[in-house]
Amino acid sequence: MSADDAPPPILATEAQYQRTILDAAKLLGWRSAHFRPARTRNGWKTAVGGDGAGFPDLLLVHALAGLVWFVELKRDDNKRLRPEQVEWRDDLIRAGAKHRVVLLPSELNAFLADLREVPRTRIRARTKEAG
Repeated sequence: MSADDAPPPILATEAQYQRTILDAAKLLGWRSAHFRPARTRNGWKTAVGGDGAGFPDLLLVHALAGLVWFVELKRDDNKRLRPEQVEWRDDLIRAGAKHRVVLLPSELNAFLADLREVPRTRIRARTKEAG
């Protein structure tokens, strides 16, 4: 079979990639939060109060490893953060939080590996310090 005969790659939606990340996070001991938009008469809206516009797509917490990650998911073909997303990113980083932008699908496998390995490494280091 030549490259021309190969089936086209399967392209998932951002929501499908997000579901993959949330499922993996749960299996790996992370708690997660995602605030879903709903369709209204005036288009898609996410019911949030305060300064919620632009809040990152995912909040991931690994209590045993002492990790809190704010994660913005972006498709490879739409990498640009909206101004309110930039404000959240900048404020979170200034406050000492870990903010990540994950490009999909190109960075999916690396991010999933980080979900698995970063807590392990952190827990090992904390155990070594305590011992």
